[in-house]
Amino acid sequence: MSGFRLVLLFLRRARHEVGPSLALAGLVLITAFLFALGPRLLTATADDALRTTVTGYAVSDRSVELVEQTRICACDQADPLADAEAEGDRLQAMLPGHLRSTIADRVMAIDSTRWSVVEPQHVPAVLTIRWEPRALDHITFVAGRAPAGTTKTATIPSAGQLPAFTTPVMEAALVDESAEGLGVGVGDTLLLRPDPRDPLPRAAPVGTAVEIVGIYRISNPDDPFWFDEAALVHPTQRVYSSNVQFLDLFALAAPAAYAPYYTTSATSVGRSFNQAPLEGLPIHYRWRLFVDPARLRASDVGQLQLDLRRLQSTLPASGLSDGGAVIFSLLPTILQREDAAWQSALAVVAVVATGPAVIAGAAFGLVALLAARRRRATAWFWRVRGASWLQLAIATAAEAVLLVAPAAVIAVVLVGMVALGSASEPMPAASVVAVAAVAGVAFGLIGGTVVRLPPPDAPPAGARGGRVDRRRLVLEAGLLGVAVAAVALLRERTVNAAGGGGTVGIDPLLVAAPALAGIAAGTVARRILPLPLSLAARAAGSGRGLPVALGLRRATRLGGGGALLLVLLATVIVGTFSALALGQLDRAADVIAWHDVGAPVRIRANGGVLPPVIADAATKAGADAVAPAYRTVVNAGAAGPRTDLLAIDAPAYARLGSGLPLDADLPPELVTPARKLAPGDPVPVVISTALASGPNGLHVGSAPNVTIDGRQTALRVVAVRDTFPTLDPGGAFMIGSMPELNASRSLLLQATDLFVRAPDAATPALRALAASQASPMTITTRSEVAATVRDSPIVRAVEAWVEVAAIAGAAYAALAVLAALTLAAGARTAETGILRTFGLTRRQAVTLVVAEHGPIVGLAVVLGVAIGTILFVALRPGLGLTGVVGSPLEIPIAVEAPALALLLAYVVALAAVGIAIGAAIERRPAIAAIIRRGIG
Repeated sequence: MSGFRLVLLFLRRARHEVGPSLALAGLVLITAFLFALGPRLLTATADDALRTTVTGYAVSDRSVELVEQTRICACDQADPLADAEAEGDRLQAMLPGHLRSTIADRVMAIDSTRWSVVEPQHVPAVLTIRWEPRALDHITFVAGRAPAGTTKTATIPSAGQLPAFTTPVMEAALVDESAEGLGVGVGDTLLLRPDPRDPLPRAAPVGTAVEIVGIYRISNPDDPFWFDEAALVHPTQRVYSSNVQFLDLFALAAPAAYAPYYTTSATSVGRSFNQAPLEGLPIHYRWRLFVDPARLRASDVGQLQLDLRRLQSTLPASGLSDGGAVIFSLLPTILQREDAAWQSALAVVAVVATGPAVIAGAAFGLVALLAARRRRATAWFWRVRGASWLQLAIATAAEAVLLVAPAAVIAVVLVGMVALGSASEPMPAASVVAVAAVAGVAFGLIGGTVVRLPPPDAPPAGARGGRVDRRRLVLEAGLLGVAVAAVALLRERTVNAAGGGGTVGIDPLLVAAPALAGIAAGTVARRILPLPLSLAARAAGSGRGLPVALGLRRATRLGGGGALLLVLLATVIVGTFSALALGQLDRAADVIAWHDVGAPVRIRANGGVLPPVIADAATKAGADAVAPAYRTVVNAGAAGPRTDLLAIDAPAYARLGSGLPLDADLPPELVTPARKLAPGDPVPVVISTALASGPNGLHVGSAPNVTIDGRQTALRVVAVRDTFPTLDPGGAFMIGSMPELNASRSLLLQATDLFVRAPDAATPALRALAASQASPMTITTRSEVAATVRDSPIVRAVEAWVEVAAIAGAAYAALAVLAALTLAAGARTAETGILRTFGLTRRQAVTLVVAEHGPIVGLAVVLGVAIGTILFVALRPGLGLTGVVGSPLEIPIAVEAPALALLLAYVVALAAVGIAIGAAIERRPAIAAIIRRGIG
């Protein structure tokens, strides 16, 4: 018989089994689609997380600002700012390609040097003149008009050794708050001299004047155009000391006034930073390059970081000097932080996704085996009729190609049609590889299971004279050895990861460890399980429960039960691991929030101290308890590191934290001191592990001296702690008692922070209280910080992928379990039919199936929960969850009872449905046909 004719006969036979063939092709299509969609979804998730995170930063932080201190003027042209714009073009052209492609807009702002207001002197003030033509499109004039050029001249009176100076008067506009603070209005003229506190032009014998022709208001202070700068939005206080404070103002001038100012300020004022003579007052040029987060792609982060490093090597990030541009941007830090967090997220996603991939492989193999069993009789029939093994293989391969190839092509087309990101985005190479891998596995399973299956009437492998397949034993032993070695190597790997700050990447060993451990555990269980089942079968056989004994004896042969054990075991391991990972992320948000806030609510002064009345006012606003604290920076010892000192009212804080999950752990010396300190006595303090480490580190009993509020203070170390609320984990810090510090050194430390215990309902009243105070302050709540961590794009992406992986694993597990029990039931139909001739009832038949598969389900559940928990504990440091949440704090592990209960309910329900289907299949065959064929 020719191979071509055999292929046609195979395909003609497949026409009569359309259902199984379409089912197998559908499984190939769905699996290939999911596996190919995964990389593209991951790319889209990474891009979305990057863009969302970058958008959350201030526009001035995520963009690039080029600053140059020089003098540029196209004074002989219609647009005197043309040369400055050309310089901006030159500097922007220096940006590397990837970085340049992210720039959406550029705004130029030109600032004069600071000028002291000579007249009128209602309040001490300094004024900076700003040329920013596009600003006129973002303001609304409430009085007067937009400024133009110069209209007249004015004489600046002499002052000391500075002679009188005649200068053109430039038109300018002030924001309404600045005009009110300075006490001027439309029509007033300000006479200006160089600010004597500015070391460069303070001795310049020059002056200038501006006439206020307009009062404006900012249309939208939050507009990104303003670059988060308060310059033109409202006045600020420039503080030189407690007695010397100036109102810092900006006036908006027109481009037509730039050339007169340039000419007026063109006088020698000494030497610049590089000792070159200055031919005029310095002018600051700022070119603000707005980075569009929508143009960022996660795949370009590495190149963008390289571009920024190259740019910073050309344009320094500090050291402003004449004639040289300087770059200011936090984008390198943002990208580095985001990339590290995403690498940690990828490690979690890769480990969690391995489980569903293994379950999918098991489901695929079982379905292919089920479909191939239908072809076994036909294959052996043609073999008996004279077909060679080669012809049989060619025919089977042709059928496999017809089933696999169209499904794989359709999967690729569907993935290409999914609208993720840009429509022109190419198909990721990983997606194509995934489709090819699924198609190859499907092809191999279909062909291999048909060609290598024994004849239809061959006894099962476990009943062939008790012989053991040595090659299989060697393979299983090797797999077990690899799994043990992987776990052993991961011990060192996870320790190193924990010591490196929790930021990790994808490690093949880390990714493969859960799958290896699960498969090894299932393999060992398959070898060991028959022994206790045999003992149980013997015990059951001595009683009257014959179906139970027969079911247990069936289970010892582990026909379809072996596959069922592996699938359920993998499902429970994946579910347990995923539940613990999700719980870890959720608890991390609460732990970080309690640490960062230190109480349900924290009120902190924005510079300076809090008003003394704030504690009583907070109590009246709904606070249950308050604890004041003073925060500063000191030197720990003569040559010690810069150390954060938190002087807290320890007894009040201990009462405040009672019943709250605060890891304060203050020693008794601070909370309940044995005696009241006398002046000069050393004050007990708690130090951080960082201060206690090293050969010169402090230790319990040490007595360092520090300067607090200008006074030398003797301390006594009474305890060492790794962390304390609101202080940097791993940093250098000290905690002392504020009442004892005040008593020992006669200090008058006032609170910079107020820890508040209050319900969430009291937060609006506390915010209203803070807004009513003259001193600026910030209110932070624990619930808001926790919500911020949970809503982090990286955290949400990891949670979504873990949930998707768990759902996909559960769906494939259902398919695999049904296929495994269907295979097992198909193999037992003859035996069940013979037993029915001996009086086996339908209820007993169901008992028989339950007794066969029930112990396997129970073992899979118990073993899976144990292995999943052990794996998570072992792999947690290497997973990089701390990198995902952005905090090195230790997060306790807790059993997620609701999630595990749901998982166990699903597994039991799945097994029950599969057992019911298996029992129904075993009752289907006709008893007469079975008797004629026999059991063998």
